[in-house]
Amino acid sequence: MKKQLSIAFVAGTLLSPFGIVTAKADSALSTTLSYNHRVVTSAEHQVATDPWSGQMTSWLPIYYVDELLSQMGIQTSWDGTNQTWLLSVSGNVNTSQTPAPHTTSADVLAIEINGTVVEYAPRLVAVDPASGKETTYLPIYYVSEVLTRLGDTSSWNGSDWSVSQVVGVPQSTVASQVWPILNSLWDAAAHPTMSEAGVSVSTTTDTTAGDVASWIADWASHALGYVDYNQNGQNNKFRWFSLQYEASQDPFTWAQINGLYQGTGITSSETTLSSNQVQTVLSNLEWWIDGGKTLPNGAIQLHAPMYSKYNSWNLVPANLLTQTEYDAVTTDDTIYYDKITVRKSGQNLLVTLPDTANSATKLAWSVADGNWSGYGYQGGPSGAGDWGGITLTVPDDGPFLSIGENSLGINEQGPYGLLFGTPILNGTPNTAYTIDISDLQTVDSLPSTIRAQLTNEPS
Repeated sequence: MKKQLSIAFVAGTLLSPFGIVTAKADSALSTTLSYNHRVVTSAEHQVATDPWSGQMTSWLPIYYVDELLSQMGIQTSWDGTNQTWLLSVSGNVNTSQTPAPHTTSADVLAIEINGTVVEYAPRLVAVDPASGKETTYLPIYYVSEVLTRLGDTSSWNGSDWSVSQVVGVPQSTVASQVWPILNSLWDAAAHPTMSEAGVSVSTTTDTTAGDVASWIADWASHALGYVDYNQNGQNNKFRWFSLQYEASQDPFTWAQINGLYQGTGITSSETTLSSNQVQTVLSNLEWWIDGGKTLPNGAIQLHAPMYSKYNSWNLVPANLLTQTEYDAVTTDDTIYYDKITVRKSGQNLLVTLPDTANSATKLAWSVADGNWSGYGYQGGPSGAGDWGGITLTVPDDGPFLSIGENSLGINEQGPYGLLFGTPILNGTPNTAYTIDISDLQTVDSLPSTIRAQLTNEPS
């Protein structure tokens, strides 16, 4: 790759291969960065001597390389203290044949994947013309070597860098992992097979982001959810899960709203999933189905539960909301609810509510414990706390904790939104999991791993 480079500076002087580049970059140095033949970003690259090979090579500002990798489902960060570029990926990674230990410095950086150093590379510090500030530049050749370990291939034509997925993941492989997650949903009275849901998958066709969303929608339309649950188990009422009751009637948009592609960089239903992106999507689906995930600090990040929202949607025909207004409310409800965290602290719960001041439907929070001590909105704007952006300290001494969302600006009919509460399990409140208490969902089989986070119940 490096032997093909022939671009040179037309003005200025390169002081040192590891010093600040003072030459003004010519327009010929403009570079596009693409993934799977789609341009992700553009930057101006620098040409300098690779001191390890003695040849001229091209370097890109680390910021733009990070942008490219984010589209591939790879999380990145720069450790300036240890001169290390940190990559975090899901799934299997080739970390064999690691390099011999090397001391990092201002001129040498390390590249880690999931905590393992897989490459050392020369480091260049130069001014990024776009920002006017000094930044770390990465040599394209060494970054490409790292991407090869992740199953991607890259090409450099002297001005543009293109990264492509080498091998996709067959539909049959991904669907076989999606279905058990869907069938673990505690609030479904009937779990359809792929055949019953009308899903047909291929063993040779690669999986796209839209495929997964469509499978979930097909499953939902053939799964029965409780909409009225009696404690004696008699006269239970069921409705199909349906996108008609959801924030969007388009499967891909619905999945986006529910965070299915969070951390993957996916913005198109046509994107072919890499193995790393598949693992991230599956993890996000578990978060969606379970209703919560554990963060590194031990807090639970909640997720609006998947259940048949028929009772909520049934208000639409009564002219309380149009379908468009309903979709807007449910979108806000989901996006902001999914940012809530709850953490046990002694005898209290620390409930962090995101700031909703700029929400599309003027979303306000309503939080109450089992004794109906109110926090925030309780029937009308009541001052600080309504719009979130705060952490509430709530005594963990009630039968449940409810977290309501009220859209105050949707129309003249008044506040509308979803109300979630925490179910009681054998007399012990499960303070991490939420259900729609207005629809009286069943709590027979909540995930034990979630229950155990904030209760004494073993997982």
